[in-house]
Amino acid sequence: MQRRHVSALGLLLLGELGCSARLNAPASAPSALRPRNTRASRPLALHVAGDSTAAEFPATDGRVGWGAVLESELTGVRVHDAAKSGRSSRSFRDEGHWGALLERVAAGDWVLIQFGHNDPKDDPARHTDAATSFRDNLRRYVTEVREHGGVPVLLTSIARRRFEADRVQQTHGDYPEATRAVAHETGTPLIDMTIETARLLERYGPSASERLFAPEDNTHLSPEGAHAVARLVVAGLLAAGLSVTARRHDPSLMSFPARGAASAAVVVCPGGGYTHLSLEKEGTRVAAWLNERGVHAFVLRYRLADWGHPAPLADVQSAIRLVRAQSPELGIPASRIGVLGFSAGGHLAACASCLFEGEDERPDFAILSYPVITFEPPHAHEGSRRALLGLDPDPALVTALSMETRVTARTPPTFLWHTKDDASVPVQNSLAYTAALQRAGVPHELHVYETGPHGLGMSSEHEAGRQWPKACEAWLAARGLIALPPASPPLLNATARDRPRPLTSTGNGRQHR
Repeated sequence: MQRRHVSALGLLLLGELGCSARLNAPASAPSALRPRNTRASRPLALHVAGDSTAAEFPATDGRVGWGAVLESELTGVRVHDAAKSGRSSRSFRDEGHWGALLERVAAGDWVLIQFGHNDPKDDPARHTDAATSFRDNLRRYVTEVREHGGVPVLLTSIARRRFEADRVQQTHGDYPEATRAVAHETGTPLIDMTIETARLLERYGPSASERLFAPEDNTHLSPEGAHAVARLVVAGLLAAGLSVTARRHDPSLMSFPARGAASAAVVVCPGGGYTHLSLEKEGTRVAAWLNERGVHAFVLRYRLADWGHPAPLADVQSAIRLVRAQSPELGIPASRIGVLGFSAGGHLAACASCLFEGEDERPDFAILSYPVITFEPPHAHEGSRRALLGLDPDPALVTALSMETRVTARTPPTFLWHTKDDASVPVQNSLAYTAALQRAGVPHELHVYETGPHGLGMSSEHEAGRQWPKACEAWLAARGLIALPPASPPLLNATARDRPRPLTSTGNGRQHR
């Protein structure tokens, strides 16, 4: 199977086209505002003073501080990460780290100051009092940065991964509030990382948020977590007035051309609860299956919980528009572009089917595999809803993104399948969407298999994993989207076990049990 990568920035179909197209291009680029007193011969520099949550570690350590990856989240900016593991606002100065940092600060540089994790420690070398000495230390840092012509920024400590039910618990005592008070008193920009990282962790939830932290560690970040936190810092810097260009985190497509002329194209949305993507099981393996049937597949890497709604929807809509716009060059029929999704990716595919604004982003058909459909209790998948909308979403938005409420006569023909005993995403999700399709008069076909765990993909270890591709293939062929190979001669003396299982008709859809 050939694979062509569609780059995240520019979406260049390598080996396919000599042109590029932008996915989710911004309406306008940020204006270039120069920081005061910068040196013309030197790029803007950011300096980081802090503890282990921001510090650099050896590549083999497993821990990654957000300061160590901050430069990779920006363009045209140099980052000097001076944060040191285990230091407090007192020991960072006493050990000479602050003095070394100040020697590197030039006029116009920004200095990010984040302490509070280690200041509560009992040992005299590190301990500060949140109401007195801690505040005094922050005031001195702010004053000295300004004396060097720099711009100080105060950051509260990042949240630890400590949940009570679905809520992140505050573990830093009075130190975050002390940081806020000094920022207000001194007129210093503040990035409230305690609040922002708590919101991030709550989007992921108690289980999925584990991936943001180093192994067996609820304080220090993993590479994925460090980048997610660094992006929060960048957002805070932009809000504080620093005119920098954040590195784009656009979605990307992997292009898998069909063998020979393609009869259709499908944008594949892997599942993962909007916290990660199951790219192999529900992406590249499905692309190979589509290729064998003459379909050009595009596997979409869409944005996840650290972006939230509406980023994933914008990503899939942009992908459909892109494939349609470039269909002549790719040899794909522009009127045969579908979308296929698994689990949360099924929710995204249903969103694409119901929430399109123009014909160029409307899929011509949809395939939904054990999809998340509703965000309303009692059958909602709470993890997907939390990752996309947060812990306390607007009830109107919950309803608006429950796709059983958004089906219209313009929703494309849809194939669905689910297992009856799915313990993660109840089968009622597919049943509710099917009922809505029926009411709207949309052609559809539903297959419900008796047993099988959630997340089967195309697994041959379970009957449902073996049967749904055959049913889907027949549905695609019946709609003229693919051509089936010539039928084999009928079996002689076939037993009842050899014969196909019957399908029970339900309205203009079919339900396979």
